Amino acid sequence: MIEILGETENRYSGIPTMRWELAAAGLPDPVFENARGAFKIIIKKPDWNSMDVKAQRLLSFCSTPRSREEIADFLEINSVYHAVKKYVKPLLKDGRLVMTLPDKPQSSNQKYVTARAKRETSNG
Repeated sequence: MIEILGETENRYSGIPTMRWELAAAGLPDPVFENARGAFKIIIKKPDWNSMDVKAQRLLSFCSTPRSREEIADFLEINSVYHAVKKYVKPLLKDGRLVMTLPDKPQSSNQKYVTARAKRETSNG
């Protein structure tokens, strides 16, 4: 009755909104449970140290060109070599990250930027 009077939002409108907002924040889908007259929503906490989450964070960080040292600092990894080997190289291989100086991969001036940002810069 309260819904008909316009005092509450429509039924079911909150579920898609929650899904969209969690996806936009890079969080896992919620789990909805309806049992014994109770409706329960489970929002899972992401594993911020997982490879996928760190790779996504790194791609966001590299929307502007970043050096190897900046990337290692951002990922809170003490070894620049390890940061490049574990995170940068796989993203380069997938084509999601590109070098600013592709003809000089070992250059001390080398920086890395997302492929999307590179395309937007080239087109704009």
